[in-house]
Amino acid sequence: MFRQSRETKVHVTLAQCARRRERIATGVPFFDHLLQQMAAHSGLTMLASAVGDCFLDKHHVVEDVGIAVGATLTRLQCNLSRTNRYGCFYAPLDETLAHAVVDFSGRPTLSAGAGSAGCVCSFNAHLVVEFFRAVSRTVGVSMHVDVVRGLERHHRAEAVFKAFGRAMRHAIRVDARSAASTKGFLASDNEDGRRHC
Repeated sequence: MFRQSRETKVHVTLAQCARRRERIATGVPFFDHLLQQMAAHSGLTMLASAVGDCFLDKHHVVEDVGIAVGATLTRLQCNLSRTNRYGCFYAPLDETLAHAVVDFSGRPTLSAGAGSAGCVCSFNAHLVVEFFRAVSRTVGVSMHVDVVRGLERHHRAEAVFKAFGRAMRHAIRVDARSAASTKGFLASDNEDGRRHC
């Protein structure tokens, strides 16, 4: 997925491969670290690069990478006929405990108790929520991400990305017995049950 705006140029690939790897360079080192954690725990190969106006604000890069991740997840979902749809995971990191729940329903919703004030390595912690908001809106996923306990900003952000990766891993896993909905299709599907791709 390639996305270009006046502020950024972003390229993101997510794929299910026998040999998983990641290569991530967004120009925001701590954000790269978070994306690496998400990719590792999702079980997906992730390639991501971004250039943008980080000298002004990292918000544009973080949001546009979130949009590209969401668009790539949408394409990945289209290639999977039947998935679990739902995913849930608690991720501990030392004194911190984070929780993520996802539903690939086609209805974008974000409930986030994962943000915090302040910076980690010049990365504003509130950008964690902006990333997840962009993903949710783009892929059409209902998402709840929360930090149950823990005050250390680095651990809060990292635990949330790990929890989301694990929840996503379960949600996109193929299950031939799984019915996506009792209606026979999701909000992102056509009425004949085929997904909009």
